[in-house]
Amino acid sequence: MAPLSKLIQYSQLLSILLLLAAATATMQQVAAAADELKGRPRQGMGRPGCRDKCGSMSIPFPFGMDKPGCFLPGFEVTCNTSFSPPRAFLAYNHNDPPYQAIYRCKFGTDTSGCKYTYQPVELFGISLETNEVRVYGGVTSRCFTSETAGLTKGQYMELDRAGPFLLSPRDDLVGVGWNVKSSMSYQIKPYPDLLSCTSNDPFRVTAPTGSCSGLGCCRVALPPPWPTMPVIETAVILEEVNAGANNFWKTNPCSYGMVVEGSWYNFTAEDMAGYEVLSKKLTRGFPLVLDFAIRNGSCQRDGCPSGNSSCANAAYDSEGYVCKCKEHYHGNPYIANGCQVYPERHNPRVCLSASNELWRIILEGFKPYNPDKLTRREAVDSQLNNTALHMIQTSVGTKELHRVRNYTTAKEAWDGLAASCIGSESTRRNKYNALKNKAEGFMRLPDEDHEVMYGRLLTVADAFRLIGATHINDSWIKEKYIECMMPFVPIDVKTLVGRECYSSLTSQQVVHEMQALKVLEETSHDSRNRALGMAKGSFSLGGPPSEEVSSKFPLSGSPKVYRTREEEVKDIPLMQPCNHKARSLLCPQHT
Repeated sequence: MAPLSKLIQYSQLLSILLLLAAATATMQQVAAAADELKGRPRQGMGRPGCRDKCGSMSIPFPFGMDKPGCFLPGFEVTCNTSFSPPRAFLAYNHNDPPYQAIYRCKFGTDTSGCKYTYQPVELFGISLETNEVRVYGGVTSRCFTSETAGLTKGQYMELDRAGPFLLSPRDDLVGVGWNVKSSMSYQIKPYPDLLSCTSNDPFRVTAPTGSCSGLGCCRVALPPPWPTMPVIETAVILEEVNAGANNFWKTNPCSYGMVVEGSWYNFTAEDMAGYEVLSKKLTRGFPLVLDFAIRNGSCQRDGCPSGNSSCANAAYDSEGYVCKCKEHYHGNPYIANGCQVYPERHNPRVCLSASNELWRIILEGFKPYNPDKLTRREAVDSQLNNTALHMIQTSVGTKELHRVRNYTTAKEAWDGLAASCIGSESTRRNKYNALKNKAEGFMRLPDEDHEVMYGRLLTVADAFRLIGATHINDSWIKEKYIECMMPFVPIDVKTLVGRECYSSLTSQQVVHEMQALKVLEETSHDSRNRALGMAKGSFSLGGPPSEEVSSKFPLSGSPKVYRTREEEVKDIPLMQPCNHKARSLLCPQHT
């Protein structure tokens, strides 16, 4: 995390961002809300006589609720008021798509089998400007409860092939785990194979937070829809890259796959550890984007009912058409007189006033008396809160989005961001001292695998960086790792540190080198045993053979003097060349 001075600059920058954004993107909602407060009729987004709100969420036509005529076929929305605030869902009718399918399947046992249930798709955003909706999608998990058995749990969305929605190329297929191949179950034309990505991390040395390039996490963008065979299902298949038992099932039992909006998932090492950690991260699911169009019509036959609008064929050469308001006009092009111009939006005084209102809602918060029955003032504040919250979430960037995306009010997001990023001077000092003590006392635990220890060390380093410690870099991690390994394998440590290229190795390369030395030692041990005709483990490496062995396998020539590895290593020069017989594959060869 940046130091305090940088965070203050960040706060000032966000203030400017809010002011600029208020002067542009939010003027339509603010102006409409101001008109309502002053008694002027609000420009509705639905057809006359139809509801266009579910809680604080706008439901613009061709979407609609309650009765025929308020929506076009395939665009019906239901508003579930049992939640507070109410939530919107795409209409669901007796297992006909669109729906979310939820399943549980056992594997590796005699009672293997699957159970399915179905539920509606939750909708939380509609954009007429981009012809997109945003919905919540599920996560598929494959978790081991033993080395060979476990449970696969999934949640996927299925769309109506003849309906208005298609998966967007803004979505990604993501896989998370140390040994997983994540594949779409539905073939994407014209590709001959299933779209997939692979995360293979056999040493469980996970990539840094935010990275998703095949080490602990992988992702691949969905291609544009194929006109004659669009993707209508988000089901994900999970397979092991290296088949066999999961020897790490106690610490890393689960692999995950999901289709998610590309900018929303931010990988962290914690997602790989524990049971169903990622599945429980967002209880309502991860967001994904759907493109929509009116599929059973055309611009030539139907056109757009509003003046100051334009009609265009649906994207990706798919069937149907979409409507848009012309430049400088805003509103709903799918209803009569829906596209309007708001000249007062360009008045700087209005922009400044809107910015002040946004800051008020951030500082004071939004707490309606009855979320189901908003007063006119509360309805305005609800729009301001949603706008400010969206600006904060957009401003922090994808790497920090996880800090604020679960908040429902702008005040909560702002206060949470300030507490986690800035905090008080004493809080930051106490955190630093606690981490300093933890780092000074950091050591390898008895019987702990050195790669697991390296993972713990990375966690400590990340915690240091979050409070602004600039001296915690990869060199610090590397030296701390070597320090912790010295009491356990001093010979390997001295061998590695003695190489000319040691200073150029990263901490992760050092971990791989230690593993290579371990394999080299085991190979040497086996070779000596085979040379003596003995089974592996009959006597210790470097120790003399027993009298029984000497009598059965007499050695020719002068008597052999056996030396221990400690004695052999004493003769290794401090700056060992990289082409030594125990050289590293990462080091360059000397000529």
